[in-house]
Amino acid sequence: MKASISGLVAIATAALLIGCGKSEAPPAQQAAGPGVTAASPDFIATAVDDTTRLADARARDAFRRPAEILAFAGTQPGQVIVELMPGGGYDTALLSRVVGTAGKVYSIDCERLFEYRPQLRESFANYIAQDPRANVEYSSQRFDALELPANVDQVWISMFYHDTIWLGVDRAAMNRALFDHLKPGGVFLVIDHQALPGAGDGVTNELHRVDADTVRAEIEAAGFVLADTSDVFANPEDPRTDSVFADNRRGRTDRFVWKFIRPG
Repeated sequence: MKASISGLVAIATAALLIGCGKSEAPPAQQAAGPGVTAASPDFIATAVDDTTRLADARARDAFRRPAEILAFAGTQPGQVIVELMPGGGYDTALLSRVVGTAGKVYSIDCERLFEYRPQLRESFANYIAQDPRANVEYSSQRFDALELPANVDQVWISMFYHDTIWLGVDRAAMNRALFDHLKPGGVFLVIDHQALPGAGDGVTNELHRVDADTVRAEIEAAGFVLADTSDVFANPEDPRTDSVFADNRRGRTDRFVWKFIRPG
């Protein structure tokens, strides 16, 4: 089942009116967001520091480190991005601002998740009503039967690959579709919560973690090559044995950040 971006905006038009009334200080008066440095590309610094981003999202920047992640991924103005499971739109807001009017973001929710947790269906609608983005196209699809645009520059899946396991998604089909629709040299960015090595599939639902070796093997089987890794979310103090939603663990899990590419 697919939903158009115009249909989602209509769900919460009233929220738009509320969001339009907020006051903003001039950009020059804003402190640079977490991770923004003099070396950050201007288009990334501008996106992160944009005061029109929702306040609750900006409050999460210290944990999400957006400037560093965008730079690591190599996201550029004008690119076409596929974002799998955008949730409340945290990454959507940043990606759409970086790629700009010449680019496009395809935000795709996992339809199968809504069969188990229907209350999550409105998350993206609530976001986009408050932060409408003309260069974002939304749909809800089955991840093992994805309909994607051709010649995609990047695919992002942030802290959701583990869910595709307990949801029973055919990940071989999913990864092949992503590979086939990425440009040669295109990037597949994967971020997720680490489980202990050798942990079984049970932890993907119980703890919302995943064995990193399992993820890498599945993605490489589709033809991808691991090009780079980042330790921006490394946390050796995380025992990897508790739920990522535990009070003392939220935002502080040990996460892997991998950049795969389609060769050629």
